[in-house]
Amino acid sequence: MNKEFQRLYGQLVEDKITSGEFIDELKLAGDYSDDLLSLLQHHLASGNQRMLNRLMWAIQWVPSRKFTPL
Repeated sequence: MNKEFQRLYGQLVEDKITSGEFIDELKLAGDYSDDLLSLLQHHLASGNQRMLNRLMWAIQWVPSRKFTPL
C-alpha cells in the first residue's frame, strides 16, 4: 500500500480527518487507485457501509478504468 495513502486512510478511519479532507489530500498523493480498489473490495465484502461510502467519494478523483465495474 502506498505509504501516503496508508497514512491518509489511517487518519480517515480514526476520524482525525473528514471525507472531504481525505479526498483533498488524495489529490496530491499520486496514484493510489490500486490501494483504493483493494479497500473498496475489502469493505464491500465485510459489509462496512460507513467506510465503503466514505471511500466511494474518492473514486471520482481517479480517472481509472479499474473502477468501471463499481
